[in-house]
Amino acid sequence: MKNQFITNQSESEYRAAKPELSQSIIKTMLAQSPAHARYQIDNPSEPTPAMKLGVAAHCRILEGEDVFASRYAIAPACDRRTKEGKAIYEAFQAEHGGKEIISADDWQSIDGMACAVADHPLAGRLFEGGTSEVSAFGNINGAAIKGRFDYFHQTEGVIVDLKTTLDASPDEAQRYAVKYGLHIQQFVYAEIYRSITGKTPSDFVFVLVEKHPPFGVAVVRLTKEAVEAARVQVDKALALWQQCEKSGIWPGYGDNVITVDLPAWQYKKLEVAA
Repeated sequence: MKNQFITNQSESEYRAAKPELSQSIIKTMLAQSPAHARYQIDNPSEPTPAMKLGVAAHCRILEGEDVFASRYAIAPACDRRTKEGKAIYEAFQAEHGGKEIISADDWQSIDGMACAVADHPLAGRLFEGGTSEVSAFGNINGAAIKGRFDYFHQTEGVIVDLKTTLDASPDEAQRYAVKYGLHIQQFVYAEIYRSITGKTPSDFVFVLVEKHPPFGVAVVRLTKEAVEAARVQVDKALALWQQCEKSGIWPGYGDNVITVDLPAWQYKKLEVAA
């Protein structure tokens, strides 16, 4: 696959396309091992309910009501344990064949998030005038890699990534960034962009929206230092990836004894208790 942006590529087509390497695989290699990354590629896991809700919210927010309605249907209010309820639900399934069915509660959450983002003075504008779900194929350090931009203002060189979360407050946004490696994602996407265009993105922001009322929205920009901190980690993962591809060997945690110490905070806690 040559270095390029591809619009109108479905999620399934993107997942199936080579290369296999992505920012999520890099994170798995760093957090666990190449063996775990290889297994993740060869054995895609079934999405959890939380992941399904996130995908549906992305569709509604990024692609709009019409696209959402073409893919999803809201389950009718009926007791499927009863004969009448089963009949109602089966008729509903027949009417909406091929669509993914979501609960009324999930729809309320999705619609609430979409309205909150649209009404936010900054976030709402970030999802206007660009293109949603853009596949990007490039390379970093000679390794072919792909990424999926949630929303892309190609002319301006602005990448926007949407995250659903339980808490988008400033302190939690920082914890979220650390927990989910947002600095790694941004660094990788920026480098893919650079390999395609020869330039760095002019801006990269994350939009966090809470899953429950009042559906708080926060627009987050990582510092340059935070993003640059990912360079050493990504370089390490890429070198390991290339080594594994060449050798065909995908090691786990290693064959040596792992020495584990208590964290500093635990020692302090023990001192206080004493």
